[in-house]
Amino acid sequence: MVFLPLLEWPSLVLVLSICLGGLGLFAFVCMGSGDTGGEVESKEVNDEKPPDSVSSDGGPITMTKEELKKYTGTNGGKRYVCVKKVIFDVSSADFYAPGNSYNCFCGYDASRALAKMSLKPEDVENSDTSDLSLSEQDVLDEWFLKFSSKYEKVGTLVV
Repeated sequence: MVFLPLLEWPSLVLVLSICLGGLGLFAFVCMGSGDTGGEVESKEVNDEKPPDSVSSDGGPITMTKEELKKYTGTNGGKRYVCVKKVIFDVSSADFYAPGNSYNCFCGYDASRALAKMSLKPEDVENSDTSDLSLSEQDVLDEWFLKFSSKYEKVGTLVV
């Protein structure tokens, strides 16, 4: 019978934990949670008409954080989520609709929250990714690829 050396057991446990956590997150995202407890509430949006999704020259738009906050889907409007400074239109996905699980990301650069797999307001409202661990950076890269393959890129976030 072959046994792994004792030094390899912590690494094996870590790898298995990461894999199981990833599967749990995948199931959570695919099935939705329906629970909205502890999430960021949708902000009231003023009656200003947000800019169109293309600039006057027909190219992608650029937005500030304040402009992005207008795209939460309230009153039937568009829902935008920013990941790694790229703004995606997630209006086609019901779980980003007001009152649903991931609406808390709409109107924000959700990079930090996605990297940390967090729905906490302090992560959603904070776009600083400079202190992310390597594994959190990898998770963020995976989210970016998912958004890029699934949703239309409508612009970029300017700081």
